[in-house]
Amino acid sequence: MKTKYVTVKVNYDTEETWDITLQEVEEIFQMMNNLKRNASIINIEQGINQDSSKLSLSFLNQDYSEKDMEEDYYDDGQN
Repeated sequence: MKTKYVTVKVNYDTEETWDITLQEVEEIFQMMNNLKRNASIINIEQGINQDSSKLSLSFLNQDYSEKDMEEDYYDDGQN
């Protein structure tokens, strides 16, 4: 199976808005998954906020690591 990564930028006003957005995105992914494709959120990066707080990275799937992501990135899809 081949792999592609999609990067999405989300601007939001409050954490409550973000929580709703995340829930809706997860529901969209669940609806589009079938035998020929499977989409999942691998990580979420927090950008620099207006208050200049630091960048953070959190993996939602604890079984998926940065090394896995790198291996998928270089995978030619032939396996």
